[in-house]
Amino acid sequence: MRRPRILLTSDLGTVGKKRRLSSTVGMGYVRSVEAAGGIPLILPPLITGEEMKAIFAVVDGVICIGGPDYRRGGMHPRCSYVYPQREDHDFRLFSSLLETDIPILGICLGMQLMSISTGGDMHTHLPDSFMSSMDHVHVSHEVALVRDSHMISTLGARFMVNSSHHQALRTVGRGFVETAHASDGVIEMIEWTGDIFRLGVQWHPERMPDSSVQKKLFSLFVWSTGNRGQWP
Repeated sequence: MRRPRILLTSDLGTVGKKRRLSSTVGMGYVRSVEAAGGIPLILPPLITGEEMKAIFAVVDGVICIGGPDYRRGGMHPRCSYVYPQREDHDFRLFSSLLETDIPILGICLGMQLMSISTGGDMHTHLPDSFMSSMDHVHVSHEVALVRDSHMISTLGARFMVNSSHHQALRTVGRGFVETAHASDGVIEMIEWTGDIFRLGVQWHPERMPDSSVQKKLFSLFVWSTGNRGQWP
């Protein structure tokens, strides 16, 4: 049986002494897809619409990776923004993906992309706009899944995640529902209400390679891409 081909979005940044603009992907994403049985393919963020359609014809799933902030999520002095070329590309990509049946996993900024693209809005800086004493930057904490989540039967009702974000969803975009929260109420996971596996998580599962829950998350996604996008 052919291994599913998983498309990874990528970041833009300058590297080396000459600071050449480069497309980059953290190896955690690559290794997580490989470990789950998929073949990772990296998508540079300057692909045109016609090229996207051609790529969609040969891939089985898409992971929208994390990164700095989107301007479309709101402006704030504490924000660090992605390159405009990446932002434009990411939103065009996701809009095009919604016209397909390709399964999608959004991670951190990738989850925010899924929600903003469909009309959701953001807490642009949690300490300013969300009344909580909980630190969501560079910590670990528990998340709790709602009872009717697609993922609760396989991931469990509660588990630990890492946390490295200063923004969070305020309202969820059309077609999605919030299905996991931190103890202070911050939205940690969203699921598509339709039949296709489209899942967003606010944490970084690719940075937790020893966690059985996070391994299962990638395995479920890759399984879905090889099974017509079904939910587990």
